[in-house]
Amino acid sequence: LDFADDRYAHAFGCSGTYCGGSDSQYVLATVDFQNPDAPVLASSLSIPATSWLPTARFDGTRAYVSPSDGYWYGGSGGTATVPVQIYDLTDPKNPAGKP
Repeated sequence: LDFADDRYAHAFGCSGTYCGGSDSQYVLATVDFQNPDAPVLASSLSIPATSWLPTARFDGTRAYVSPSDGYWYGGSGGTATVPVQIYDLTDPKNPAGKP
């Protein structure tokens, strides 16, 4: 959970009972707290799951998402194989993946 400013909060989680599995989805949600007594879901973005326990980091208007298992660093001279997905949160009602 990340309170991006005085109005919006971002959260990252799983859409089902647990993360992982072939039909799992992550959810990147933005909640509008303009009225703290009645928060409203501003957006919800479904993201295909890539691992059991993903890691999310929010920094300003970006979210960084990476799987926590199933990937490795190739060791001496190897290539890093840990993918990081970046999402643009500039528009709270329309989050988008960045190339």
